[in-house]
Amino acid sequence: HALATRYRLVTFGFTACPNVCPLTLMGVHQALEQLGTDAARILPVFVSVDPERDTPRALSAYVNAFDARIVALTGSPRAVERVAQQYRIFFGRRTLDGKSGSYEVEHSAFVLLVDPQQRIRVAIPSTAAPAEIAARIVRAVRESAQT
Repeated sequence: HALATRYRLVTFGFTACPNVCPLTLMGVHQALEQLGTDAARILPVFVSVDPERDTPRALSAYVNAFDARIVALTGSPRAVERVAQQYRIFFGRRTLDGKSGSYEVEHSAFVLLVDPQQRIRVAIPSTAAPAEIAARIVRAVRESAQT
């Protein structure tokens, strides 16, 4: 129900991500704080691109460390692939050690504002400052209200 009536701020990543994902989620948290009461119109969503390692419990603990409002989603590898394609996010495994089977996941790093009609309103680079993320959200919501 909340997905159908609110804007979503969607990011993709994984819990073992060493730097991009934590910085992105901290930026999302800080941007939501800057939005104040307007943040109630935004549902932040984190989609795992590593469904084999990111269990629902691990994902929930991970996102809650940044902001309890963030909803963590995962699914089968095929379902995650379909969602990533829908949002034009690319990801793939990179083997770190062939013997141990350890790997990391390379992925696009954007914060996507998606309107209630499922349209991507703005793709914000994950490196954007929280104030820029907040400003772009406000601008995109205002523009979509006029269309």
